[in-house]
Amino acid sequence: MPNPSHEIRIARPEDVAGMATCHADAFPGRGTSSMGDGWLRFLYQFYLDADMNVSMVAVGSNGEIEGIAVGGDKKLFGQYRKASARRFPLRLAWRTIVDPAVRRPVLNLLKGMITPKRGNSVPATTADPGMAGLLSIGVRPRTRGSGLAGQLIGGFERQCMELGFSSAQLSVADSNERARRFYEKAGWVAEDRKDGSSVLYRKTFRARESSATC
Repeated sequence: MPNPSHEIRIARPEDVAGMATCHADAFPGRGTSSMGDGWLRFLYQFYLDADMNVSMVAVGSNGEIEGIAVGGDKKLFGQYRKASARRFPLRLAWRTIVDPAVRRPVLNLLKGMITPKRGNSVPATTADPGMAGLLSIGVRPRTRGSGLAGQLIGGFERQCMELGFSSAQLSVADSNERARRFYEKAGWVAEDRKDGSSVLYRKTFRARESSATC
């Protein structure tokens, strides 16, 4: 059951360090986590500073960040990847050589930066200006099974609607069955298109009813 001691709220600038620590705890061994605390702080600071970001945190009774759900305008992810390559070029180059978990996303980043986009390469649904992207959602291991992740994705969806997004999209590894079950339970629908070994999920939000009276 959801833990009532957790507050789900919009992230604040002072939360960046806790968000970075939570990410590293929630995703040990992942490519982004292996880049270090400075990289993770840069990631979440970048999103919090951006227009049309959707950044939610779960704060425990002890004041610690126990969960994160971060995303926003779909253009932000590409902007972040380019900014991080400029900010940490030497670290990125070294980790690409020594860490297979980093190598693939970095090669995809470089490919995207040097390969011209074709006009018909992206389906119309993924170019929807009203679509948000979910970058990352995770909770600390000690809170798993408490319903906290469900509260976070619910908060993320509500904030997306508040900002006027009509839908949201995320990418998850095809082999990550636990995560796929979680998203499907939350009402996200798998799309036909796959990006490498990942599956794209989408959720369309109901338009908010007008409160105007006749």
